[in-house]
Amino acid sequence: MAVAALVLIAAQDRLLAKPLACPNNPAAANTISAEDLKSLAASGNSIDRAAALDRIVATLRDRGMSAGNIVDNLVSAYCPIVAANAALDDRQKATTVRSFASQASRAVYAPEEADEIILDVPLPPAAAKAINDKAKAERMSPQEWAAKIIINDLKTAR
Repeated sequence: MAVAALVLIAAQDRLLAKPLACPNNPAAANTISAEDLKSLAASGNSIDRAAALDRIVATLRDRGMSAGNIVDNLVSAYCPIVAANAALDDRQKATTVRSFASQASRAVYAPEEADEIILDVPLPPAAAKAINDKAKAERMSPQEWAAKIIINDLKTAR
């Protein structure tokens, strides 16, 4: 079902004229507390939101829920909150839910003992293009190039 939820959300981008269609999972409202949902929906820094997400994932794992069901429940519970946000247009709503689904999937499927931490960093389109161009010139993925630059910068800052 996790894949179905992600496909449904990804398809929203092509259907911009229609309102956001959330996965129908009535059980999601009973698996995630209202307080936890508020912590996911609250604006704030991404580290606080990631910590809240990790806490919810741990709680659902402790209840014996499978990884796929955790992602389904998270997206199903979060989507209506975004859909009700009148400050966002349909494209922004779809992008917000898609971004959350991606973050939830990483939180659920991340190894327990992580050797690497993945940071989600929004970039302006011009900066993303510059990174892609520089990475391509060095025959690297944008992620590898950005990691190299950051690690080198941290080494020289010491």
